Amino acid sequence: MKGDGYLYQRAGSPNWYIGYSVNGINKQISAKTADKEVAQKQLRKLVGDAAVGIFEVGSKAERVTLAQAFEALETDYEANDNRSSRLIVRVKQHVCSFFGENAKLSKVTKTRIQQYIAHRRTQLVKWNGDEKPPSIATINGELRLLRRAFNVLVEAKRLSHDDVPHFNIEVSKEEPRKNFVEPADFAKLVECLPNDLKDPAAFLYHSGCRVNEMASLEWRDVDLENGSFTFRRENVKTKEARTILLSDDDELLAILKRQAARRNPDRAFVFLRDGRKLDDDTREMPSEPIGDIRKAWKNACKLAGLNERLTRHDFRRSAARNFARAGIPREFAKKLTGHKTDSMYERYNITADEELRSASAQASKYVSERIAAAQQKQREERPELLN
Repeated sequence: MKGDGYLYQRAGSPNWYIGYSVNGINKQISAKTADKEVAQKQLRKLVGDAAVGIFEVGSKAERVTLAQAFEALETDYEANDNRSSRLIVRVKQHVCSFFGENAKLSKVTKTRIQQYIAHRRTQLVKWNGDEKPPSIATINGELRLLRRAFNVLVEAKRLSHDDVPHFNIEVSKEEPRKNFVEPADFAKLVECLPNDLKDPAAFLYHSGCRVNEMASLEWRDVDLENGSFTFRRENVKTKEARTILLSDDDELLAILKRQAARRNPDRAFVFLRDGRKLDDDTREMPSEPIGDIRKAWKNACKLAGLNERLTRHDFRRSAARNFARAGIPREFAKKLTGHKTDSMYERYNITADEELRSASAQASKYVSERIAAAQQKQREERPELLN
C-alpha cells in the first residue's frame, strides 16, 4: 500500500527510488541500488523507523537554507571573477521575499517555482516612467541564477542531483529590442550630452563594445603609437580578451588621442568624468570613473527629440548594423563587437523595416528585369509565339 511507502524507477536509471511519509510530509530518496530486494529492505526500515519517530533526514536539501545557497553562489562568483554579483543581490531579494530567506531548499519545488513565476508576473516595475510586469526574459534570468545556486551546492557535495528541482525556463515570445540610432540621430544626441560624456558615447557608437568594456578601459590597455587597444578578459563578459587595431584615420583613435590630451595622470581609466565644480565655474580635472549616467542620457534623448527608451546598449546594436551596412564580413564584425556566436550577433544585427522594404524592392526589380529580358529574347527567337 502507498501508505506503507513504495518503490519506483525513473526513466533511464536502473536504480530504485523510495517514496514514504514522515509526519505527513512525502519524501522521495534514491535507494542507490538496482536490486529491488535490497531497496525493499531499505523501504521497510525507513517506514518502520518513521512510525516510531526515528528517522534520518531524507534529503540534504532540508539542511540548507536559501540564504546559504545564495551565499555559496556569491562565493562561487567571486572565485570565478564573475561580475554579476550585483545581479545576485537583486535576484536574492525577489526569491527570498517569496520563499523566505530561511526557507529550506526542500521547499523550492517545481510547483512552488511555477507559483513564483505567476507571482512575479503580477508585480509591476517602473521602466522609463511606465509600470509593467517584468519580462519573461527577466524572470528566466532569475530562475537560471537560482538553478546555478543549486548546482554550486551539488558541486560542493552539499546537495545531491535528486535535490535539484525542475526549473521550467519558459521560452520567451518577446521580440528582441529593435532600437537603433542612425548616424544623424547620434549627431543630435551627442551634442546634447555633457562634454565629459561626448567621447565615451562616441566610443560606444563607433566600436560596438559593451558599456562596461568602455568604462573599464585603462591606459595600460592602449597603444597610441601603434594604434591599438585591448579589452582585458577580466573586463569582458565572454572572458576572452580582444585587441582592436586602428588605422590613422579611425575615429576611435581620434577619440583616444583627445582623451590622452585631457588625461589625469593620477587615474588609470581612459574615460573619466570631470570633477566637482569650482568657485570660478570651472571643474576639477577629470577624476571620476564613468558610473551611472542614466539621468544625463535620458535628458540628452529628450533634448535631441529622440526616443527616451533608447539605452546605451542600443549603440551596440546600431554598431552591428553599421558594420553590416559598411560591408564588413560577419567574422570580422564579430571580432569587433566581441560576439562569440552567429546567433547572438544576429540578435544585434537586426534589419530595420525600411531596409527590408528596400531589399524587397531591389529583389523584385532584379527579378522583373530578368524576366522581361528573357521574354524579349524569346519573342525575338520565336516570333511565332506572338499573337
